[in-house]
Amino acid sequence: MDSKKKSTLIASFTGLPLVYMLAIMSWSALNYINQSYWSFFMTDVAMIGTGTMAVILIVSKVVDFASIPLVGIIIERVKLPWGKLRSWVLVAPIWLTVCFFFMFMIYPFETAVNGVLLCMAYCLAAFGINTLITAQNSVTQMAPRSAEERAMFATKKGQASALASFLTGLIMLPVILFFNGGDRAGSNIGYLAAVAVFGGLCIAVHLVLFRLYPVESVVDEGSGARIEKNADVGKMFKIFFTTPPVLGIVLADGFRYLAWMSITGAIAFYASYYLGDMAWVSVFFSLSGVAAIIGALLSQFIVRFVDKWVLYLVGLVGLMTIMIACFLFVNGDGMTFIVLMSVGFLFVSFINSTQLGLYADAVDYGVYLHKSDVRGILMAMLGFAPKIGILLSGVVVGVGLSVIGYDAADVTAEAIAGLPFVMLLIPACCLAVGVAILLATNRLTNDKMVPVRAFLTEAGLLQGDPVTSDSSDRDNLRSERLEGDGLL
Repeated sequence: MDSKKKSTLIASFTGLPLVYMLAIMSWSALNYINQSYWSFFMTDVAMIGTGTMAVILIVSKVVDFASIPLVGIIIERVKLPWGKLRSWVLVAPIWLTVCFFFMFMIYPFETAVNGVLLCMAYCLAAFGINTLITAQNSVTQMAPRSAEERAMFATKKGQASALASFLTGLIMLPVILFFNGGDRAGSNIGYLAAVAVFGGLCIAVHLVLFRLYPVESVVDEGSGARIEKNADVGKMFKIFFTTPPVLGIVLADGFRYLAWMSITGAIAFYASYYLGDMAWVSVFFSLSGVAAIIGALLSQFIVRFVDKWVLYLVGLVGLMTIMIACFLFVNGDGMTFIVLMSVGFLFVSFINSTQLGLYADAVDYGVYLHKSDVRGILMAMLGFAPKIGILLSGVVVGVGLSVIGYDAADVTAEAIAGLPFVMLLIPACCLAVGVAILLATNRLTNDKMVPVRAFLTEAGLLQGDPVTSDSSDRDNLRSERLEGDGLL
């Protein structure tokens, strides 16, 4: 490895890239208590009935989904003193941690009132969640000085998510049990302590990220790179729906999330009946954690030689191929399934390690195409991708089980034979739809982003090294119409 590549590798694990990775990891750790323990807390600690808890979850998820465009409007319209996107790196973790405290409180009221209060706490937290994710995602857009750096920053999400999943699985429950005197359902003290520990860590790391976050440049009025700064709400949404790469990556990644969440939602049925042993579920998730860490680290090396758009596409096609191979060749053999999925998890890491880079490119293209600085709304709307998976995966699994005739009271041979259809073939079809959408709407490779980055750098919306030292070349790049370049 030459000295330049070696110094670049070292730099990717220091300074802003390291802090950015730790910020995502700290947020993922804090969110783990919400994802893994809030439902249990409501039923076994706050003593809220299962039916009421189900209603709370449905309402909170709907509000979470609906809050995304509102978050984008708030980011665009609320003028905080530290920058449009940078400000929320500081504000959102504090807001979110406070809301999480209220989510794990035991209120001295009737059960119904307590349920309403807990639901309100999550609904308020949803705004913090979506704002924080938007602010974090903006780092991948604002900080890199080149396409190569953007690809490197994008891989940090995959690394952070993998490490967070592994570490919180080891640490979170012991923290809760320690402060709860060993009883997971004894009181809410352990849960509040976990929020305090991981929320405090999240705030501290994001404070450092805030200090390192690039401050937007002032646009040189004589540069010729004119950008509209205050689009009205109608134009914001028009830009979102009329920018194919932005809408395309949301839908493509949404179908990817739908596929993966359908797999994880069906794995217990598939392992118990088709593979014949529930223990395969533990192997499946343990392997996913190890492979995610390996794949995230491997991705950082691969994107130095392969365009991130290509690697993302390879991830989608590769995972789809593994799903089809499992459907055709597993035949009830758990070991064959695990061997194939070990490769599949690497493809998942390729996707997770490049998605933010594609998001950032799509947002840049939207700003370039419409000459309007609507990064806040576009970055927020990208949050719809995982929500598509969250909202629809349960429907996909539920309908799939109904179609094959699954009944827990009488699991027939026909239903067992149909489980690969739910677990593997439907997710593979979702991935195929994602591939088709990506190819039809978004082909923003690094080469095709050159004129975009040149224009936005000149406009002061991106930091970066000059694309070329020849000013006449820059003028030519600025004047090019991307449609004429075959960008879409």
